[in-house]
Amino acid sequence: MLLGAVAPAAAAGSGVDPTLSSTPWLLSKRVVLQYEELHNRPEALLKLQSTPDGWLSLFMFSAPVSWWAINCVHSYIRYGRSTNYVVAAADDKALEVCVRLRLPCLNMTQLGLVGDNRGGEPRARNMRSGMHGDDG
Repeated sequence: MLLGAVAPAAAAGSGVDPTLSSTPWLLSKRVVLQYEELHNRPEALLKLQSTPDGWLSLFMFSAPVSWWAINCVHSYIRYGRSTNYVVAAADDKALEVCVRLRLPCLNMTQLGLVGDNRGGEPRARNMRSGMHGDDG
């Protein structure tokens, strides 16, 4: 079974899971995606999008190359047959575009995971730790 775009009418009442859509930006606004509005709640987003054992794919996102991210997400879902991913937006413009495209956006500007572009070292923390009751 290939996972393609879910028609809004089909998604609304047929039991088809709209999160399986490889083109969430084409879904009707009436279709609610579970991960929407979670971009500022990283633990909730990562838990929702990860596999039962805590794994997921992370796509870095930048507004100037949003077409590339769209292609990656579409191919990942359609041909890779996986929906365990998040799209990391490193700046405000990237987050704005990511949310508009209805992707599972991770707001990295709020997490301090990206350097400050003034020569500062990037900061990171282990986001997998404790997600599913394990310590790493």
